[in-house]
Amino acid sequence: MNTCQLIREKSRMTVSTHFDDRIQMLRLGNLTSNKRPLIRVHSSCQFSEVFGAKDCDCASQLEAALAQIEGHGCGAVLYIQQEGRGHGLQLSLIHISEPTRLGMIS
Repeated sequence: MNTCQLIREKSRMTVSTHFDDRIQMLRLGNLTSNKRPLIRVHSSCQFSEVFGAKDCDCASQLEAALAQIEGHGCGAVLYIQQEGRGHGLQLSLIHISEPTRLGMIS
């Protein structure tokens, strides 16, 4: 298992890779202490997390989870490399383009 430190504005988290890099865990604090950790399972989303798309809230959900963990002092995000909640990038493209095609977004 490979690990490194991720320095954020309000914390220093440990990042580790699992299952041939398909899952990354961002951890803060001791997950086995008496304090119950906050845990989020999050699927990757290129559109909002990489490209900054505003019609998807995945990036804000991820940031909110990380902020809650930082405020709590203990927790982890399991970041799963499966675009579009496991549907894949191609279906995500279709899903995102559908409202525009139907004239719902100009």
